[in-house]
Amino acid sequence: MAHLITDHDPYHVHKTLGLLVLLHYLYRYYLVFAYGTAFPEWSTLSSPSSSSSSSSRTRLLGSPPPPSILLDALAMLLHGALSWSSLLLPLPRRRNFDRPMIWPEFRYHSILFASRHVVCAIVSLLGLWPDAGTYLDCIARLGIISGTSIVARAITHRHGDRERRTTNSMPYPTRYVNADQIGSIRALYATAQFGATITCLSSDPSVNLSPLLGIQMAPLLMTLVRKNRIGCGSYHACYAASLFLGYVVVYVRMLSYVSDDRRGGYDGVTAASIVEVWDGIYLTTRLLVLFGLPFSRMRRDWGVPALAFWFATVPFATIALPMMWKALVVDEGGAYHRYAFDEATSTSRAYAIRDILAVIVRTSMTMKLTSQAITYAPLLGMGISPSGTTGAETCTSDERDDARVTGTSWGTKGGEGNIDDPDKDDDGDDTESSSSSSPLD
Repeated sequence: MAHLITDHDPYHVHKTLGLLVLLHYLYRYYLVFAYGTAFPEWSTLSSPSSSSSSSSRTRLLGSPPPPSILLDALAMLLHGALSWSSLLLPLPRRRNFDRPMIWPEFRYHSILFASRHVVCAIVSLLGLWPDAGTYLDCIARLGIISGTSIVARAITHRHGDRERRTTNSMPYPTRYVNADQIGSIRALYATAQFGATITCLSSDPSVNLSPLLGIQMAPLLMTLVRKNRIGCGSYHACYAASLFLGYVVVYVRMLSYVSDDRRGGYDGVTAASIVEVWDGIYLTTRLLVLFGLPFSRMRRDWGVPALAFWFATVPFATIALPMMWKALVVDEGGAYHRYAFDEATSTSRAYAIRDILAVIVRTSMTMKLTSQAITYAPLLGMGISPSGTTGAETCTSDERDDARVTGTSWGTKGGEGNIDDPDKDDDGDDTESSSSSSPLD
């Protein structure tokens, strides 16, 4: 503990915010598993607005937002304050490629992407997104996604290296995982980063929140590595778990959209409840489609630039999908009757489609999470080295020379880095080393 409480944070601002944020995560994840949403009050006071109207976004009923929603928004601000308060702490200017530790470029990227999800969650909580299916909504989402990407590129240009990026130059414990396993883990990391951007297209604050744990867990784990509290393998194991939990939250929300609360039959179901059923079908289908886009393949095999992909995806998600939905199931009067000859048939069909979607979501969730668990499974053995001591796993980047794979210096000086002399890198010399760029853009 003495290694964590230092004079680099004399007023304990960053540590206090970190403790509050950790407790907030525990609370929100408890709500997710207990109630299917991280913000039950928001879910109660809001309703998925009908795609038959001018808006298909989730709105709060009433204005201004009630105090409970404002409190939720203030709680989200703690996450932003935590990331920004990291600027109070000094860092070595050179990246250590032998151990996963924070360097300036990574810190700026972490602040940037954490702020993106904090803003999205607060805007969703307060119901401030423009009407879905409108050009204004498209511009707002595209501005957040492309703006973040442009700023990230500027950070990389000034502080990093486009070739040696965060994911492709990240050191891995080769004592526990082979080259093929590292490739699979790396691919999942990149896919999770794509999924994080997809959540910005949702108006559900629980979905907006889902990637934030992974984004903010990484710098905490890197700090623990620097302080020699954990090793490289423990970093990857905990980071993978945080990414895994993010997917769990998204799937739980999709299941909540198509949950079955009326097994007694369809008689007496109000028009309002049928609207909610159809809206749940739409929201679930939309997330399934967006998360199924072949982002990694398009970038890897087809060479599609990230910005080009998002400039095509955002209009598709915000304009094309709502238009197709209305054309398929919504008549000109604003009711969900296009599929049916009468209201009764429309009602029964809505519940049938919802039940099918629930099966699809459960199947997709089982396959996706099982696949991730199998890929991440080798990481579970990395927290403790064969000698029985933590913090001593052999860790290497694929881009390092093979001769360096056999061992790494784990001394206190190398672990702490030269905080008092930021011009030196973590190995204690003045040699030039390049940092890497986050593929989150």
